[in-house]
Amino acid sequence: MGDIDVLKTTASDLKDMLNKGLITSRTIVETYLGQIKRHNSQGMVLNALIDIAPEESLLEFADILDAERAAGNLRGDYHGIPIVLKDLINTDPSLGMRTTLGSYAMASARPARNALVVDVLLQQGLIVLAKANLSVSWSPIGGQTQSPYIIGGVSPGDTLLGHSNPGGSSSGSAVSVAAGFTPWSIGVETDGSVQTPASRASLFALKPTIDMISGDGVFKLTNAFDSLGGMAKSAQDLAALTEILFLTVPGSPMAGKSLTADFSSSLDGLRLGFVEPNDWMFSSTILEPDETYLQQRRNHWNHAMNELNRLGAKIVSPIKIKKTSEYTFEGKSSYQVIRYGGWKRIIADYLHDLAETKVHSLEDIVEFSIQNPDLEFSDVCQNQDSLVNILKYDIPASVVDDAVRDVRQAAGPEGIDRALKEYGIDAIIAPTDISMLTFNVGYPMGTMLLGYLLPSGRPHGLSIITSKYNDALILRIMHVYGTKSFTRKVPSQLEADTVGKACI
Repeated sequence: MGDIDVLKTTASDLKDMLNKGLITSRTIVETYLGQIKRHNSQGMVLNALIDIAPEESLLEFADILDAERAAGNLRGDYHGIPIVLKDLINTDPSLGMRTTLGSYAMASARPARNALVVDVLLQQGLIVLAKANLSVSWSPIGGQTQSPYIIGGVSPGDTLLGHSNPGGSSSGSAVSVAAGFTPWSIGVETDGSVQTPASRASLFALKPTIDMISGDGVFKLTNAFDSLGGMAKSAQDLAALTEILFLTVPGSPMAGKSLTADFSSSLDGLRLGFVEPNDWMFSSTILEPDETYLQQRRNHWNHAMNELNRLGAKIVSPIKIKKTSEYTFEGKSSYQVIRYGGWKRIIADYLHDLAETKVHSLEDIVEFSIQNPDLEFSDVCQNQDSLVNILKYDIPASVVDDAVRDVRQAAGPEGIDRALKEYGIDAIIAPTDISMLTFNVGYPMGTMLLGYLLPSGRPHGLSIITSKYNDALILRIMHVYGTKSFTRKVPSQLEADTVGKACI
């Protein structure tokens, strides 16, 4: 008999139980579906998931995978384990889930096929359980995602990424793991959409080196800097999931590479450079600081430095690196040129590749919202000014491409790489609020727990940045720190009813 505590059990735990014959994939699916039924639309009403695959189909696929296991035919190491995907990742209608991007304008859209990453997950024997909510924690279809750590949910009038908010647009993916709907999940990040919600859900997450994971069939904000990224309750799980994601680009420098080969019990020999945390903060319109928060963050920051030093790392502090806002191209913000300059074309290309859609351009989406305000707007989102403003951008594709090349050089070899060399460090440690830094360059960036803020109990995180293709080092630091320095807390509001007794 195997016990599943959906708040604590990892994908690696499930793999071990399956390999020992203590549990079946059918029972795993039933257990997570039970938690979803209790708290996604009922109970705590977390609104982490937009669509859930039909239970009959999920159990039928689980039975197939159980039969394959019994016959000794495993598709991959994590054969028979469920996962949740952000609802920007195309799923074929045969899986029983829509791909809506969170908008009613896309509610009847139909992808022509799975995103490549979905095919790879299925080939590895994973079970796609559900699609996660998005769009800075609120979407017209999914509603307001709530953090399971925050009693009472998002406070009325809180700022965009205020202290009660679950985080960026992959918040549904993060909350689904923290709430025990899935052992791990996949988000999509441009500039913090994976990092911020993962940090606020007490998870490990990684935005890998850019272009190492295929974005085929994934809705993006930029072609140059968007990436899929995993979220999990352990560095071991995150490494395993990232290895699977790297299979989407055969022949890349990361495909088939072990990300756990250097896992050890210490950080001996590493030099870690810490930025000054107060230099890296969201603006007050996004996250309003207060003295209690700032003092707790400083205390947690100092504790992390001491712990990483105790675990063998040499600490260099403070270090200086250039901010995203300081990068410009032809007198304009590089960030705005790249993020907004090509979005109309990206949306049009994405919509063109769908098998069926009622909207064909950003202009169509804006017009749909104008015609259907009761569907698309709420007290949380009262207008679509950001989309309307993007319509004003008329930047040629060649200019966007030039801006990408320029900022990649400035933020990479002349930015992060130079800082690593000048300070003689292996990695940069920063508050998770720094996530926009790697938007510019596409270097890997991971997040892990920094501490829990009182009185709310909200988790917050620190981020690790390294050079290109050095994703494994980030995961090694996460593994040592996560296993030797802290105990991850689960949401107390959910803790009482989450242990499922599973037996064959």
